[in-house]
Amino acid sequence: MSQGRHSYVDFYPSDWLGGTARMTRTHKSVFFDICLYIWDKAESCPQNELPLMLGDLDNWQDIVDDLIAAKKLKKTRNGNLINDRALATARRSLNLWKSRVEAGKRGAQKTNKNKELPGPATDKPPAIPPQNQNQNQNQNQSKKDSVIGKPKSSKLSLDWSPTDEYKSYAAEYGFVGKQYFDLNEGFHEYWTNGNGRGKTKLDWFRTYQTWVRNQSPPRVHKRSRSLGGDEGPTSFAQAASDVLNQMGERPDKSNAEGLRGDWQQGTGGDVIEGDLTASAEGNSTEGFN
Repeated sequence: MSQGRHSYVDFYPSDWLGGTARMTRTHKSVFFDICLYIWDKAESCPQNELPLMLGDLDNWQDIVDDLIAAKKLKKTRNGNLINDRALATARRSLNLWKSRVEAGKRGAQKTNKNKELPGPATDKPPAIPPQNQNQNQNQNQSKKDSVIGKPKSSKLSLDWSPTDEYKSYAAEYGFVGKQYFDLNEGFHEYWTNGNGRGKTKLDWFRTYQTWVRNQSPPRVHKRSRSLGGDEGPTSFAQAASDVLNQMGERPDKSNAEGLRGDWQQGTGGDVIEGDLTASAEGNSTEGFN
């Protein structure tokens, strides 16, 4: 565990596997070591660190050049190496850690202040009549109860990061891999730097659910798959074949053409021939480009 800074970062294995699918084992190892440095330090990897990290490989300089040419790594003006996504993730985790540390310090100071004993009283306060004293106590209790019972709204934190609950909900609508990453980036950008900046919400998870439903979904079959229901036809040819088989007819071209309009109307046109292939290709994301 890191001391004096953040101890974890968000890491998605599917994104890593997709982004390194065409690398050799040696290239993956070098790339991972450099990303580890960036994740841990939340800064670029210095050029003078590379011989210490990779010195056991005779051709480590050629491997680094290959990763730069493939745009997996970038070289800064001073010669340091960075990966944009790894650096952004590390800085987000570092900012979250700092905010929690500051909140802990403020809480400790407040607790210690409350524990301090008052000094000896020199003058006694004037006596309060019993009737007025009871009235003041009732008013104070009423104010306290109203504050406790009222939920508070808040702004979306600049270092907001989705939990597993968010990830599971987005997956029900087909947002996985790079699509899930882009979805969260858009949500965070809108509410912290876009038109939603400064606005407060009582329940940010409900706001996120609305955001997911309002986005253009990925071109795959929708929610029924994750809910365990019938997946339904995924192409017009399959839909026409299913209907004609139920009617006892042979699925020839003329019958299929007659069913095209009905099938598209029934499905809302969400899935057409070729969509599944395009979706499959789109989901093999280069997650660490």
